Amino acid sequence: MPLAVGTLRDTLGQASLFSIHKHLSAWRAARAQDADTPGVEVPAQVTAALGAWARQQSEEARAGLREDLSQLEGELGAKVQLNEQLEGLRRWWADST
Repeated sequence: MPLAVGTLRDTLGQASLFSIHKHLSAWRAARAQDADTPGVEVPAQVTAALGAWARQQSEEARAGLREDLSQLEGELGAKVQLNEQLEGLRRWWADST
């Protein structure tokens, strides 16, 4: 017979459903923690293949980021150069007026 709140109340008699539920939940949680779970051993070949795949994915992602960074550095360099030219023109204009 499975343990259930109603079954325990029928056996115990005067206990409230809430009290029985509270204690039954604690008992079930304790039993669940005590249960032995079977260990799963992952074969070395699977582990190695998964590691290689993760490294490849990481390298591909980093390669794309490196390309983006390189492009942004080039764009930033061009903007810095333009800013320096504009600053030179601003000084020239300020000095000539």
